[in-house]
Amino acid sequence: MKYKFKFTGYQNHPQKRLFRFFNNYFENEDDTAFFMAAVIEAVFNAARYSKKTFDTAEIEISVRYINKALIVSVSSDTYSVPAVDIQRKMMEFAKNEEHWSSLINGTSGRGIWIMLQACDRVILEPKMEKVHLVVYFPYRIKELSNKALLKKLDIGVLEI
Repeated sequence: MKYKFKFTGYQNHPQKRLFRFFNNYFENEDDTAFFMAAVIEAVFNAARYSKKTFDTAEIEISVRYINKALIVSVSSDTYSVPAVDIQRKMMEFAKNEEHWSSLINGTSGRGIWIMLQACDRVILEPKMEKVHLVVYFPYRIKELSNKALLKKLDIGVLEI
């Protein structure tokens, strides 16, 4: 079954409603909250990079549960940015822990880093118009190195 949530502006992001919805899939509220951090970052990026203003961006969240995998897609009409450039930049940062910490403490790339920590796979569409967050059940939070985190980052199109 597929679910859709549509709203206009980051300020109208239905966080509480989504938390209750996702909590049906996770074993406990801590896991739900950890995953919600990834969803919130994806929604923030959809609003931030939208062609419209932060509070007028039209954002859609699509959710599908297939074969013990939860796939959450977040999209907005954003400016085209090559996902491969973002992936390359993050790989460069991951080579040096000192540089990586400046990335995660800054504003550029921080959201993707959070998504990678909370998800089993993050798929960026080629022009960054949509991001897909994928988790497999049973859900387990894993401590991974920065390089291992980046192995969970893919570029492609996923239709759900």
